[in-house]
Amino acid sequence: FSLENGQQVLIQGYVGVYDKGGNYQLYCRNIILYGEGQYLLELAKLKEQLKKEGLFDKEKKKLPLIPKKIGLITAKTGAAIHDFFSTLNKRLKVETYIFPCLVQGEFAPQSIIEQIDLAESFGVDVIVITRGGGSKEDLRCFNDEMLVRRASNIKVPLITAVGHQIDTTLIDYVSDLVCITPTDAAQHVVPSK
Repeated sequence: FSLENGQQVLIQGYVGVYDKGGNYQLYCRNIILYGEGQYLLELAKLKEQLKKEGLFDKEKKKLPLIPKKIGLITAKTGAAIHDFFSTLNKRLKVETYIFPCLVQGEFAPQSIIEQIDLAESFGVDVIVITRGGGSKEDLRCFNDEMLVRRASNIKVPLITAVGHQIDTTLIDYVSDLVCITPTDAAQHVVPSK
């Protein structure tokens, strides 16, 4: 990375002292980004690795015109589930199963993976993974390598609607359709009456 003013870094090295002038010098052996900068660097490397492996190049699955069963993977409370169903209820009636999971934090990726497995065992025609907006920190779980790998192998079409319009997570690169909000996902998964 290129070193710039204002970055948080960890430095390994030693301090030298020039006795006559009373000057101190910092001799650096290694400098690494710290905090958000380090995370973004690791995320870019993971994105490049998954891209090289071809995970982002898989052919997109076509959404069913009228799905018989929808699997909705999201938190059991919150704006995302409310927005999704308020829009869905104005459209054709389709059987929808809720697979509640954690949508942020350390245990969220595993929770989402477990619900993907469960949704597939229910024989749904399409899976929607969604959560409302949040900070980049809140959305980190959707960049988890194991989650992205599992999502890339879902047998039915996958729709993601994570965060806001400006947010892009790694799971979006393997989904069959990326929507900007939970409302947008509901509009795409089921046609209007």
